[in-house]
Amino acid sequence: MAALIVLAPVRGSAAGESSADPFKRIACTAGAAPTAVPADPAFPTFPKLPGDLAAHPGIGWEGWYFVGHLCAGPHQFAYQVAFTVGKNTAETNIAVTDLNTGAFHQKWSSFPLDQVSASGSEIAVQMPTGSLTGTLDALSLRGVLPNADIDLGLRATGPALYFGGTGLIPLWGTTTYNIELPYLAAAGTLTVDGTKYPVTGTAWMDHQYFAGDFSKFKKWTWMAVTLDNGDRIALLDNYSTVDEDHAATVLHPDGRIEVAELVPLAEDAGAFWTSPVTGKRFPTRWVVRIPSIDTSLVVDARPRAQEIVRTSAASGVYEGAATATGTYRGRPARALVHVEMLGDWR
Repeated sequence: MAALIVLAPVRGSAAGESSADPFKRIACTAGAAPTAVPADPAFPTFPKLPGDLAAHPGIGWEGWYFVGHLCAGPHQFAYQVAFTVGKNTAETNIAVTDLNTGAFHQKWSSFPLDQVSASGSEIAVQMPTGSLTGTLDALSLRGVLPNADIDLGLRATGPALYFGGTGLIPLWGTTTYNIELPYLAAAGTLTVDGTKYPVTGTAWMDHQYFAGDFSKFKKWTWMAVTLDNGDRIALLDNYSTVDEDHAATVLHPDGRIEVAELVPLAEDAGAFWTSPVTGKRFPTRWVVRIPSIDTSLVVDARPRAQEIVRTSAASGVYEGAATATGTYRGRPARALVHVEMLGDWR
C-alpha cells in the first residue's frame, strides 16, 4: 500500500481552468495569488519554506531547477533553466524546446565561483547567463542562450512537494535535501531566433542541496508529471554503487502527499536515441507503473533529440519535454512531463 502523509498546503489552490486542448488545459493556466509565509531557519533538520530556498553556503553542492511549458497563442514551448553551485565551479543548464517545430536550443555553461553569487538569506542567484530573484509571491527567472532568452515572472499557486514526504532523500551514501514547487504560474516573454513571444504557462521548481559528492553516482532518471486532474507526481529512479531508489511522491492540490513504490523505469524503457554529439544512448519512451495507486502511464519524449551537452562535449544530460497517456488511479489520464536523465543508460 502507498503510505499517506498529510501536509498542510503551503500556498493557495492549484491552477486550473479547463480547455479543449490538453496542452492548454494543463499548461496555459494561472492560479490565485499566494499567501505570505514567515521566515524559517536557514538550515533546519527538515527543509522548510521559504528559508531553505536560499543558498546554503559551504554545503558542498546546491541546485535550483526550473522546468515547464509555455503558450504563445497556438505556439507551444517547453523550457529549462537550472543553476548549480559546487565546491569549485558553478553552472547553468538552459534549454528551450519548440513543440510546434521540434527545434531544440540548449547550452551548458560553467563559471568560476568569483563570477556568481547566491545569497544565504534570500532567493537571489546571479550568474552570467541567468538569474533567480524574489519571493514565492513574485519570482523573477531569467535564462539566456545564444539564440534564445527566457524572461519569466513566477508565483506559487499551490502547495510544496517534499520528496518522500519529508524532503530528505538518501542518495549516494548521504542525505539530499529537497523542496519542489510544482504549482507555479508563469508569465513573461520568450525570445527565440529574434522573435519575441508574450507567454503564459507553468513552472516546476526543484531545489536540492547536499554535503556529499558524486563519486558513488551511476545513473538516474527524474520525472516531473503534471496531471490533467491537478495532481503532481515526482518520480525518482536512482542507481549508485551503494543504493537504488525507485520511488514516487504524489502531491494533491490540497497539500496531501502520498509516497509509493515505483516499478524501475528501466524495465519498460524503449525508443532509444543515440546522441550524434556525445554518443550517449538514452531511452525516450517509458511506462511509469505505480501499482499501489493503480497507475500506468506511457511517457513519450518528443522530439527525441533533447540532450544538453556539456561545454567539453564529452558528456551530456537528457532534459526532455514529454507527454503521458494512460491511467491514474484506474481512470484515463493525460499529463505533461519533464524527463531528466544522467549517467549511462545503454
